[in-house]
Amino acid sequence: MRQCGPFASEKPVNHRIRTIWQTRTMSNALRIPSYRRHKPAGKAVVTIGGRDIYLGKYGSAESRQEFNRLIVEWTSHHGTLPK
Repeated sequence: MRQCGPFASEKPVNHRIRTIWQTRTMSNALRIPSYRRHKPAGKAVVTIGGRDIYLGKYGSAESRQEFNRLIVEWTSHHGTLPK
């Protein structure tokens, strides 16, 4: 443990050693936005770039197709949607 106070330099300091697994982060990886249900409206929604996009009735084939189309477009533009 790290010690504080006037005699801190005389006492040993134990540092926690992190394993390689703990130091890896996924900051560079793109997380695929999730297909969610907006309960009050009963619609499917996905949030991309901080913007909620409603896809139609939750669970319908049309909303799934729209979600898949948006994700393909989003990944092809490296995590952004064209305006």
